[in-house]
Amino acid sequence: MLFFKINISKVNKPSNTSAMNFQPKLLRSITSDIESEYDNKISVFVKDIPIEKHIYCITKEYDLIENAVSEFFEKLNMDVAKYKLKEITYDHITNILSCAARNEMIEQESNILPEAFDFMSYTVGDEHICKYVSRKKIEECIELSPYHDELMEEFQRIYQGSKMNCRYRIPVHYIIETDENENIKIPIEALVSTLHLKNRVLSLRYNILDDSDMNHINSLESISKDTTLVLDLRPSSGDSSEFMECMSFFSISQLCSFINKTKNNIQYIFLFSKKMDNNTKNDLLSHLKGLSFVEIHGRMLSYQEFCECLKMQAKLDNLVPDSSLTANINKDENYNYSQIDTVYQDWITQKLKTDIYPQYAGCHTSAEILLNKTAENHSAYSELQSMIGLESVKKQIDKILSFFKLYQIYKSNDPDFEKPSMHMAFMGSPGTAKTTVARLFARILTDNKILTKGSFVEVGRADLVGQYVGWTAKMVRQKFDEAQGGILFIDEAYSLLEDKHGLYGDEAINTIVDECEKRRNDTIVIFAGYQEPMKEFIARNPGLRSRVSFQIHFEDYTPSELLSIIKLMAKNKHLNISENADALLTDIFSSACKSKDFGNGRFARNMIEKALMNHAHVISDSPEKISDSSLFTLDASDFEGIYTPDNSQKSRIGFN
Repeated sequence: MLFFKINISKVNKPSNTSAMNFQPKLLRSITSDIESEYDNKISVFVKDIPIEKHIYCITKEYDLIENAVSEFFEKLNMDVAKYKLKEITYDHITNILSCAARNEMIEQESNILPEAFDFMSYTVGDEHICKYVSRKKIEECIELSPYHDELMEEFQRIYQGSKMNCRYRIPVHYIIETDENENIKIPIEALVSTLHLKNRVLSLRYNILDDSDMNHINSLESISKDTTLVLDLRPSSGDSSEFMECMSFFSISQLCSFINKTKNNIQYIFLFSKKMDNNTKNDLLSHLKGLSFVEIHGRMLSYQEFCECLKMQAKLDNLVPDSSLTANINKDENYNYSQIDTVYQDWITQKLKTDIYPQYAGCHTSAEILLNKTAENHSAYSELQSMIGLESVKKQIDKILSFFKLYQIYKSNDPDFEKPSMHMAFMGSPGTAKTTVARLFARILTDNKILTKGSFVEVGRADLVGQYVGWTAKMVRQKFDEAQGGILFIDEAYSLLEDKHGLYGDEAINTIVDECEKRRNDTIVIFAGYQEPMKEFIARNPGLRSRVSFQIHFEDYTPSELLSIIKLMAKNKHLNISENADALLTDIFSSACKSKDFGNGRFARNMIEKALMNHAHVISDSPEKISDSSLFTLDASDFEGIYTPDNSQKSRIGFN
């Protein structure tokens, strides 16, 4: 089925004809008469009046067009000296028919060759009209194509034959092997255009069908006669099994039955992936024993050819190619045709921002945004690894990450694979960086796509336990909502325990246990606190105990680690600790580590704050002696007298 817009370029109007402003009734009658006269093989109609520039034609047989169109003009008493046929798509003609029916130029669109429009509500495939109409243009467009040599060889065979006017025009069909995502529109159009020049196909229209269109291929029999169907049988993932799964809805034998039925009036081009396994390909071809094929495999592009293709693309877009277009191309490699578009699109994106619209030069591409985000998230892991001490914690977190990544592998192979509980407990003395590690862990898990958002919500008893009946469960769920896709960090979780059962703290724990199970797929709960109270807290609730899959123990810092920590804290405050303070600080930390409820990092932070108080007192006494170096340097004298252990081994931070 062929669809044409007939452009009227010259009319010799007789003196007794008004400005071609005919009555709709007359136009409908003429259209109907021509359809009847030609046994419903052709229809000629107008979309609206006055008729000034164009009319439309739908035909089953190309050879009928000249006589039917001339007769249409004659019945209107129009002396048309010159007109030109322009082929249009099925989608275009259906829109024109709808307009013609609304304007009463035809009875209704379904009356025009009705068998072609039984399925008007469904559009199948991706429809195109070839734009190459001369031999010179065709050969220019494939000059740098990897399919050039094989196409030119086939073109020579096509040109050797005479123009065919008989019923049988299609001696062979075509197989083109490509990469999965390669855009081969130019080679397809060059092939179809060449076939059209020699009447091997009567239409410049072609339709690309992928696996999702195969179910509806039968509906194309009428409108695809004398055109080309391109069957894209390339699996998007490169996995041949995907092709077989897609074809399960419309079996290979049924598809091949349709092809065998229409092989003499529809030109077929098969697109196969270069990576498709031969068994899948052979299975299809075994059902097409009556067809002959020309196979086109293509070749790789050299560096020079690849660069020329890029420059040609730029010229087609009326852009001047510069050195940046080919700056990142390796001279020692060969390239696939599909890589042209990728490289060119990257260049044009940058070109638009820097040359054409320089006001957007500072805007980032999505790739740059993702790269920055990845770098930011990656720094979370680097930051964790660079933290002082915590060696056992780092090892445990690495194991947990490996466990989660293994789950992702299992999940990719089996979508029904049950996700393990990811909740955990952080146990350790105060000041051992439990909260800091938890914050970094949220970012690390997000970077590894284990968490979707990476949100971090820190709560205590006051955030979870209400003052009145009914408040507690609501407060707990609200915090889980806030932490959705991230981590809910419950500090000093044992503070929820009550001396008596059935109070609000128990209600909070029971609600937490319930929400842990409901939201196990996208929310992690970390219960944190001191070692022994945390063990008791987990042991008292069997439901909680079964849901806490990982327990991470935060060891106290050693004196040498605390010395490194206090120097790092000072550096972050733009201060320097003199080396003459190292021995004193090491002694202080060695003594303090033995005390009960030692504060670890908090103790070190308090030491700096107290030392700064002493330093300020010294400076205020002798302001004339202040230098830039002494202003920002803490020495041993600033730390003297700050820490004095008592007989019960309890630490006391203060002044003498």
